[in-house]
Order: sequence, then structure tokens, then C-alpha cells
Amino acid sequence: MKYKGSGKMTPKELLKNLGYDDDVIVKILEWYNNRLPETLNYYIEKTFNYFIKKGYTKDEIIKMTKKLPTIFGYSEENLNKKYQHFIDKGYTLEEIIKMTKLFPNIFGLSEETLNKKYQYFMEKGYTLDEIIKMTKTIPSIFSLSEENLNNKYQYFIEKGYTLEEIIKMTKILPSLFCLSEDNLNNKYQYFMEKGYTLEEIIKMTKTLPALFGYSEKNIEEKLSFYNDINLLFIAINDTKQLMQSVELSYARYMYFKEHGITIDESNYIRLFYDNKKFTKQYGITKEELLERYKYDDEKRKKL
Repeated sequence: MKYKGSGKMTPKELLKNLGYDDDVIVKILEWYNNRLPETLNYYIEKTFNYFIKKGYTKDEIIKMTKKLPTIFGYSEENLNKKYQHFIDKGYTLEEIIKMTKLFPNIFGLSEETLNKKYQYFMEKGYTLDEIIKMTKTIPSIFSLSEENLNNKYQYFIEKGYTLEEIIKMTKILPSLFCLSEDNLNNKYQYFMEKGYTLEEIIKMTKTLPALFGYSEKNIEEKLSFYNDINLLFIAINDTKQLMQSVELSYARYMYFKEHGITIDESNYIRLFYDNKKFTKQYGITKEELLERYKYDDEKRKKL
């Protein structure tokens, strides 16, 4: 699909025709207010055609250029160099497309800036493959300053984590780099108010760093449910099980209860079998469980 033949349309009319909102059109036109209308139309059409050939959809291009209108001014040579930079590092084209859809500002970062970020993490102890995995997930890491990153490492070190533990956590959950200290402090405060010590919180978050990203409501429901069925010990001793949704844990618990199976410390791991193993052993799928035993806060209180 090609975008051409804007004819006598003004840039505003062309952008409107492509599907941009008025406020975004104003923003784009402000960036290019010195361009002749026909020149701007050419760049708009050229940009759409370039990205369509790369595999982006029209809506994805609109979303990217809304976030970064300057993309319209980038030459094909400039864009091709950026793709080649990442391919040479070890990313696939599909991964680059996904990254740029999430964080189009990556097109505006120089190779020097990108290479410095790779060097920074390698000096910390990460491998290139680990850096690629992190930045595929959270490409905005490329835009974080070294000062910002250093502050995050120092924050966790002052809490009591080792550098090796921080590296392991950030490899699992690279979005840790993007969480504010206020957000992190609130999570520590939440657990402390629940009665956990700092040492216990460190142990839990080293095992499951995703706890920092879970909402308090999510954690509250899980802790409350496991407390009701006398399995709260898993929060500290088997923290990774908190990944499972409370809805699925409840459904499995009720299934066992109906079949006369008591779940306790000796066999609680059955609640957390992977779906394939659970279905094979008990003959019921995740979907069937969730449909049969729908999680309801009032029902749960009657356990």
C-alpha cells in the first residue's frame, strides 16, 4: 500500500485524511512551519511508504509519529543506518520494529549514545545478549542517563542488595530502571506495614522482582487469600508462586476441596503446577476451572 498523490491537499488536510487528531496535527505543523506545503506532503508520504515497506501498519506509523513528529524529517539513509545498527548488534528486524513502536524516540538517539549505553551495562557485568533482552523489553532504557541509572543501583545497594543481586533483578524486570524512588519506597512501606522486615522484603523481591510492579490491590488479594487457606508462608519461602493469579489459585483450591483433597504445607505445590501438568494429572483445563469456580471476594471470605 502506498501513500501518494496528495494533489492540492494542504499538509493539514493530508494529515487529517491519514487519521491524525487536530491537536496532533497542530504539533506536527509547528515542527515543520518553515517547510513549503508540497515539501511537507512529500516527507509525510515518503515516511508512510518507508515504514509500510518495513512492516508497520498505518495505525502504528500514526502512533509513532504522534510521539515523535520529527520522524517525518529523517532521511531513509538515517533510518536505514539505525536499523542496521541494531541488526549488527544482534536484534532481528521484528524485534527492532517492536522496540520502535514502543519507543519511537530511539530513532532520534545517536549511535554514540546507544553504544555508550551498551558499554555502561557491560562494565556493570551484563552480557550483550542480556542487554539486548532488556532493551527489547524496555527500549526506553536507552534514553536513561548514567546518573539516573547510577542512582537506581545506589538506591538498592543502600537498601541492602548486592550489585550481583541488582543485576539479576534488572535482567528479570528491566522496568525496575524506570520506577521512581517514590514508587519503590511505597512498596517497601506497604510490606513493612504488613509486618514484613526489610530483610524479608529483600528476600522476596530478589526472588520475584515483579512485586515492585504489582499493584497493592493485586498483592493484597493474594496475601489475604493465602492467609485464609494457611499458606501465607509462601510469600517469604516460595515467593515466585505469587506470580500466579489469585483467580486461578482460588479455582484450583476449590477443585481440590470439592474432591476431598486438603491442601497444606506438604502438598501446596499442586496449586502451582503449570497448566499442562495440572490438566494431564487432574483432567480439567485452566479455562474450565476458571469458569466453574469463579473468584468472588464474598465467596472467598467463607473459606
